[in-house]
Amino acid sequence: MGIWSNLVEKLVEYMPFTAMNLVWRMIDRSGKSLLDVGCGQGRMGSVIRRHRDIYAVGVDAYHPYLELCKKNNSYDKLIQSDVRTLSFDNKSFDVVLCTELIEHLEKAEAYELIKKMEDIARKQIIITTPVGKYEAHARDGNELQEHKSTWRPAELKQMGYSIRGVGLRNLYGDDGIRAHIPGFIRPIVDIIYVLVGPVVFFLPQIACHMVCRKTL
Repeated sequence: MGIWSNLVEKLVEYMPFTAMNLVWRMIDRSGKSLLDVGCGQGRMGSVIRRHRDIYAVGVDAYHPYLELCKKNNSYDKLIQSDVRTLSFDNKSFDVVLCTELIEHLEKAEAYELIKKMEDIARKQIIITTPVGKYEAHARDGNELQEHKSTWRPAELKQMGYSIRGVGLRNLYGDDGIRAHIPGFIRPIVDIIYVLVGPVVFFLPQIACHMVCRKTL
């Protein structure tokens, strides 16, 4: 990872209008427990623990990612499980978080998961996902990284979620502009991603990603 990427990695949680910043700021301050569904390498969990005093449980199917979470102390508890077979009691967590996951499932599976997360949550559900087509394939030896469905703001809005946009569409992903330009130009794309934040925040239909929140 280059100097620029390292810098972005460290600062992104503090940058307004980025998904990572929006997520930790959106978390209900009265919430005492959080379930991160599809926690991946635990980056979001680490950010949340820096900014919120909350008991956090991470769930993911890919064991190497859970090992990274454990190494980085990203969660209070880790569970290896396919998210399609979650087995938590109804209303057992104040907040249920699901970042960049539903696009990895077939549409019907994702709808079923969202319903299940709404049953598990007491106060709030937060979901992030790309807007429209966002090409991604297996990586890190993890076949589950492939994208299988696409989502539009109207779909989540119809389910009762408030929607905020992040970044500009077509900049990222395996088929995005950033992936096909020389490395020394990529910081310009990252800067554009942040600068358009105030506009796409209110226009998620042209955004790269959307942050979706439902308060129960």
